[in-house]
Amino acid sequence: MLTTGSITTETFSAALLGLEDLSLRVTAAALHVAANPEKHPRLRLMLADLSEVMQCCEDDLGLYQQ
Repeated sequence: MLTTGSITTETFSAALLGLEDLSLRVTAAALHVAANPEKHPRLRLMLADLSEVMQCCEDDLGLYQQ
């Protein structure tokens, strides 16, 4: 049976696991680009795209609305 507490725990767990995955992947990409500087524009594009996706999700969720 699902409860509010369980859903909250699952939500935070999923968020933390997602954050860890994202952190590892961005770090790996940055290390790869450090060894291959010609790929720097692609990393910047990836980070800009990631920021845009996050902004869209924040808008959909209604975060930061006054």
